[in-house]
Amino acid sequence: MKTAAIFPALVLVINAATAQAQDADAGRLVFKKCAACHQIGDGAKNGAGPVLTGIIGRPAGSYDGFRYSKYMVAAGEAGHVWDEDSIFEYISNPTKYLRKILDNPRAKAKMRFKLKSEEDRRNVIAYLATFQTTMGEAPEAMEQMTALPSTDTPGRVCVTNGTAQEHLFIVETRNTRINEMLGAGMQLCADSDQGGKISVFENPDDQEGCTRIMAPNKSDTLVRYMEFDRCEWGTHNQ
Repeated sequence: MKTAAIFPALVLVINAATAQAQDADAGRLVFKKCAACHQIGDGAKNGAGPVLTGIIGRPAGSYDGFRYSKYMVAAGEAGHVWDEDSIFEYISNPTKYLRKILDNPRAKAKMRFKLKSEEDRRNVIAYLATFQTTMGEAPEAMEQMTALPSTDTPGRVCVTNGTAQEHLFIVETRNTRINEMLGAGMQLCADSDQGGKISVFENPDDQEGCTRIMAPNKSDTLVRYMEFDRCEWGTHNQ
């Protein structure tokens, strides 16, 4: 059995309460020091550094189209996700930070700039936090959603496409394997009281995607697609 139902568009809502307590206006002025390499906001493009729109909550080394160092890619593959605290430490000494989290004394960051002032770092992070629309998803969807739906689906394993793009989804249980291209907000389910596995691929011909093992009577929501099993899921971000 499979079902496909339309839900409102889902987005990842980042908790930026700490950053909001700081001075984003002052951070806008501090960001001028960063603007030689980074862009942020509508129409931002990669430059010497990656776009910083939505950086809080983003896996390290993951912005599309930017050529990261192998060390930053390794940080992302190890599960490192940027939050206010990690950005605060990173921008004070990027290479030192990468060496610490990777436990590799040879690691080097492409970013050579160091922002030493603690106040400047707090303020620029507050400014970054004002640009938190998830990449590829419409701003109006952010206004509509404040939380993800319940993950309880008695007797079924389900997956919902919470991105704005269409992807191939697969639900596998002990006796069933179903697949379907799902648009934004669509859901795919299979009957099972023993759990199963859900997978997602950008296109039907792709070999690399993301996979999750599901507990019985549970569902999950894809909130951001990234190949090589680096997708962001709803239950990872609540």
